[in-house]
Amino acid sequence: MRSGLILAALAILLILPVVVSAGSVWRTEISELQEPDTVSVGFWQQVRVFLFGQVAGQPVVGTTFIVTSSAYASSPYQTDDTPCVTAAGTRVRPGVVATNWLPLGTVLEINGDRYIVEDRMNNRFQGRFVDIWFPSTSAALEHGRQELEVEIVSYGTPGQQIRPDFEDEGAGAIDDPNLIKRTGLRLAALTRSVGRFLGAQADPDRFDIDCFAQDEPEE
Repeated sequence: MRSGLILAALAILLILPVVVSAGSVWRTEISELQEPDTVSVGFWQQVRVFLFGQVAGQPVVGTTFIVTSSAYASSPYQTDDTPCVTAAGTRVRPGVVATNWLPLGTVLEINGDRYIVEDRMNNRFQGRFVDIWFPSTSAALEHGRQELEVEIVSYGTPGQQIRPDFEDEGAGAIDDPNLIKRTGLRLAALTRSVGRFLGAQADPDRFDIDCFAQDEPEE
């Protein structure tokens, strides 16, 4: 009887290290199986950034920042071939700003006024830069470049009305890009190379395009 108990105890002592070792191997295998998921997520994030560029962040509403503010107008030598159309596909209007570090549709408060991000700056401006749209180059030059405090008010939709004192039926997406081209975009090829020089010398507004001009009625 006693010899049987001794043999059973010896068997348990011999088997126990094997069980413990197997459990350790099992846990290691589970850990190794779970790890590729994390690697996979990081890999696809890198792929998305590579394909679509850096995605603008979304700071918490109410956060304030000190930014470098500049200004621009709807002139071919200041923008691209569609000076009246924003990167969001909307028509420029008072309150529109361009920046690369906030999502399109972000509503900002600057000096007590509301602005909305609907345009993008040149890719070289990857810091906290905000380019404010003005209806004329002279007004943009008067604004110049300055350090301003901006506050994140909300996250809206490009084209929404943010200033009750300015109502524009064309603030939404533009369905007919040819309508904008008829306002003078054919001057882009001629003015882009000499616009900066001539605009600074004589009339700074000479190449500005009136994005709100109505077609004159036919008589």
